[in-house]
Amino acid sequence: MPDRKRGTKQLVQRTVFLGLALCLATAQAAPGSGWGKNRTSGGTSDASAYLSFSADPATVALGEKALLTWAGLNVRKCSASGDWEGSKPTKGYYQTAPIDGPKTYTLKCNKRGGSVEKTVVVSVIEPPQAPVATTPSEPEPVPVVVPVVVSLSAAPTEIVSGETATLSWSSSGADSCSGSPNLGDNLPPSGSQITGALSTDASFTLTCTGSGGSDSQTVMISVLPPTPASDLQLSTSNPTVRAGDSITLSWSGTSVSNCQASGAWSGPKAATGTETIGPLQTDGSFTLSCDGTEGKLVAMTSVVISEGGKLLSWEPPQLNEDGSPINDLEAYRIYVGLSSRNYAQPVELTDTTISSYFLDLLPGDYYISMTAVDIDGNESAFSNEVLTSVN
Repeated sequence: MPDRKRGTKQLVQRTVFLGLALCLATAQAAPGSGWGKNRTSGGTSDASAYLSFSADPATVALGEKALLTWAGLNVRKCSASGDWEGSKPTKGYYQTAPIDGPKTYTLKCNKRGGSVEKTVVVSVIEPPQAPVATTPSEPEPVPVVVPVVVSLSAAPTEIVSGETATLSWSSSGADSCSGSPNLGDNLPPSGSQITGALSTDASFTLTCTGSGGSDSQTVMISVLPPTPASDLQLSTSNPTVRAGDSITLSWSGTSVSNCQASGAWSGPKAATGTETIGPLQTDGSFTLSCDGTEGKLVAMTSVVISEGGKLLSWEPPQLNEDGSPINDLEAYRIYVGLSSRNYAQPVELTDTTISSYFLDLLPGDYYISMTAVDIDGNESAFSNEVLTSVN
């Protein structure tokens, strides 16, 4: 009997045989019916693009400002023209400079297959003319007051979660500025500052003050979810088979493209799929390579043709001895002996997703049993024992 580590935790009661119901099938079993075709999905059209764009107020007194507000749905890469310019986010605010005459503001946003464009016009109310003095008088000196005007921008306005952006600003007629959130007080009238790492959409406001009053401007930064790391897995339904049997290859890729098979199979493959290979007459090595976000990914598996043996299959255990679900299964161990409960060194299987294994055995009579092992190395009791003959 081999030495087995005994832990305080028993995976399964011996009386219920670990939940491992062991059965045998000859190696000449009919090939598995894998999914032999790649599945594709038809294309879907984008949702309709929509752009709202307004000015508040739409009519101002000479020298006043208006607040432009916009929001786009299913659009990207917006740009301004007319009496403003530059790249704009798909949603945001913009406070104009003091308006000295009618102004036209146009916003154009790209959409799939074209663009959508909106224009707003801000009108100006002319101030009433001062009455003509009936008697000449010396004009009183009027102090010159420079109004405070702030310009704030962000670059870029769209980032991936965890990245930063740079805020830049300039002002006229201002003595000092302050920003929120977390930009600080007593900022110079012009400057720049890097934001911290952002995980959600964020808006930043800068307020500057001077003898002519104060002015504020807000910019918004959109945050996109991070790109998942690339991963590629390839496995076979049975690593050891008899000549003439078939296998099913299964693979899955995350954030991969341009997958290509080589070795004992070939051709372009989808990022995820299954394929039945066979009948096999010789050993084979199967390779799948795909382009990932950080370079080329390669996954491999192989199949060996055996001249004799038995296909062992079992039902995976579901519960621990205390009735709790098994969530820390680490490996299976297959014990083979020439007499009952007198086994040689076990075959250890670390792929706990499989439920069958081909034992390569010479002709003779064999006693076979199994155990399960958790991540702490605790080994269960033996399953039921099976006696089989190999011709």
